[in-house]
Amino acid sequence: MSKTKNKRWIHFLLWGLMILYLFIAPVIKDRMTIVIGKPVAVEGALLEETDNIRAMVDRISEAKVEGQWVYRVQGWSYIMDDMDQSNYEVFLVFSSEDNRYFFATTPYKRTDVEAAFPEVEIDLTNSGFNAFIAKPMMTSGNYEIGLLYRNKTSGEFTYYRTDKKLVKTINDIQMENR
Repeated sequence: MSKTKNKRWIHFLLWGLMILYLFIAPVIKDRMTIVIGKPVAVEGALLEETDNIRAMVDRISEAKVEGQWVYRVQGWSYIMDDMDQSNYEVFLVFSSEDNRYFFATTPYKRTDVEAAFPEVEIDLTNSGFNAFIAKPMMTSGNYEIGLLYRNKTSGEFTYYRTDKKLVKTINDIQMENR
């Protein structure tokens, strides 16, 4: 009788471990294998909106970068009260009531922005930005899209909330007007 109890106990234990593995394995795999598109930590960031940033998020599209499928977010932005835009780190911000995600951006050339704002005396050549988002890194929901500037020397933050929102479902990410 005790042999049967021990076998039954071992079977329950093994089945329990297998079920636990089904829930934990995807999370561990994502954390270990996803390299591009992870959110970054931005300590002390306050999302108090200011009016000295001009920005637009143009599009979100799927892209394969270094063998990994991610969403590429493209747009442009500049801070209006500083002639040297290289003084800032720029983060793409997705915020909801429950969650807030920061993604690092990389600048790229946008000559169309400079042509669209001829009255601006700032060099807007590199005002374009790219950011990458890995699908599993965000929970499903509706997120306001914003841009956060951090001054590299003072650490001061400047935030701008765009007129776009991100709608994330289990299988897809879409951008809509707010």
